[in-house]
Amino acid sequence: MKLEDLLQFDDVIIQCHDNPDADAIASGFALWEYLTGRGKSPRLVYSGKWRVSKPNLKRMCQLCRIPLEYQPDPGEVPEAELLVMVDCQPGQNNVSPLRGRHVAVIDHHTVSGRREQVWAAEVHDSYGACATVLWELLCRAGCGDQISLEASTALYFGLYMDTTYFKRLKYPLDQDMVGTLSFDPGIFGQLKTCIFSQEEIAAFGKALTTCRYNTLYDFAVVESPPCDPNLLGAISDQMMEVQFVDVCAAYCLLPDNSVKMSVRSYDPDVLAYRLVEQVTLGMGGGGGSEDKAGGTLTAGAVAEACREDGGDGLSAAAGRLIYDRIADCLARGSAGQTPDRRTVDGFLQGTPAGEFLRRARQGEAEAQHKLGVCFAYGRGVRQDWDQAVEWYREAAEQGCAAAQKDLGVCYARGKGVAQDWGEAVRWYRLAAENGDTRAQCNLAQRFYKGEGVRRSFEQAAEWYRKAAEQGYSWAQYKLGRCFAAGEGVPQDWKQAVHWYTRAAEQDVREAMERLAACYENGLGVARAPERAALWREKAGS
Repeated sequence: MKLEDLLQFDDVIIQCHDNPDADAIASGFALWEYLTGRGKSPRLVYSGKWRVSKPNLKRMCQLCRIPLEYQPDPGEVPEAELLVMVDCQPGQNNVSPLRGRHVAVIDHHTVSGRREQVWAAEVHDSYGACATVLWELLCRAGCGDQISLEASTALYFGLYMDTTYFKRLKYPLDQDMVGTLSFDPGIFGQLKTCIFSQEEIAAFGKALTTCRYNTLYDFAVVESPPCDPNLLGAISDQMMEVQFVDVCAAYCLLPDNSVKMSVRSYDPDVLAYRLVEQVTLGMGGGGGSEDKAGGTLTAGAVAEACREDGGDGLSAAAGRLIYDRIADCLARGSAGQTPDRRTVDGFLQGTPAGEFLRRARQGEAEAQHKLGVCFAYGRGVRQDWDQAVEWYREAAEQGCAAAQKDLGVCYARGKGVAQDWGEAVRWYRLAAENGDTRAQCNLAQRFYKGEGVRRSFEQAAEWYRKAAEQGYSWAQYKLGRCFAAGEGVPQDWKQAVHWYTRAAEQDVREAMERLAACYENGLGVARAPERAALWREKAGS
């Protein structure tokens, strides 16, 4: 593709992906400047649910005078004669569909989407940033030395951000661009010093305390509070500097209950874009390059997948889902990984699964339960729900509460057994009576909905209380709702506020929102709009 090919069109829209990052904005701006300087009047736009909010991006648009337009409703954007998609491709999950009679693509990610829609393309998935692709096109057009200082500074900053502060300049042309491109050091310096807002650095710090590590496959999953999805990439980049972390996924639950994730991989046998494809398979989508990628799980898919595992909130349940899917993917080698260990009885030698097998065969209930978990989620073995149920049952019949709860979940979901609410309730009850808080919460939910038992708000409230008094955050939130609605207990807004507060202090977003409503309307507490605003802000509402 040549930039000169684009000059035959007068009506041109340049589109960045939704919630654009510095690289997408800079690349779109450089192309906008090229076309504008040749008598065209292109528009530089992006769409999606979120307006650009990161301080460095807003500052870049201001200092470099970038005419970036936000179009929240893509249907209101008229069809263009030429649509140029920058840092994105048709049909990808992270880009809203705009219309163009001709579609061109300029990108640095692995080719995906609907290629049949593309009229022309320049895609180099080995380049560190789309900015490098644009710079190469400008140089081939003979105008590499004619780029304005604002556009060259934006391109320089785009490459800086997309290569983690120039730490991953993996292609010679990336290095050539850094060494050749003129830029304004004053503007660049300002942009480097406002990469994070104070709220974002607080979210960043909080996220780093939630790391869950897998020592078998050397990966980590990090849960972030609700944040600008661009922050997730920075969190993943930081985690890749931790010893023994070769793959990382940072995620957050968005306000619409969908889940956004950012994945990084320094393992040559694990391709980040392929890992995202596998994790989001049937639940959303995503894409990227070999070492960095992003994806989204839809709200409906997350709600369905986590229906029986939301005891401590949807965000935590989504994290377990992502963790389990990554573990399963790496166990199967479906992200490009090539296992190099010999197997015995289907187990990787020297792994926890092999040790659990040895102890399980000796009748140890805890090992039997953990072996069931390995089979359920493909940790060190191929996923096999029939085997999972068999080992869960062995442990459950010995009185292991965790196994009883997990066996109940299998019956509730129909995993490895026929779906049976009656059996689910039987095992939940045994585990609940043995003190398992998740089982108590799951049993309460069955009484609340009348699934496998006669519906009883009183029994639901009783089991929610047992779990809540042991500190289980989701049960605290649910018990608060019972008091608010007078379901199973006398209506008592003070008690509702008490339990909402305890759950909110453990970061249950739904409890924060309910608590904010109580302060807003004076329910159970004195009316306090300021405190309501604080809880809503914390909830990300």
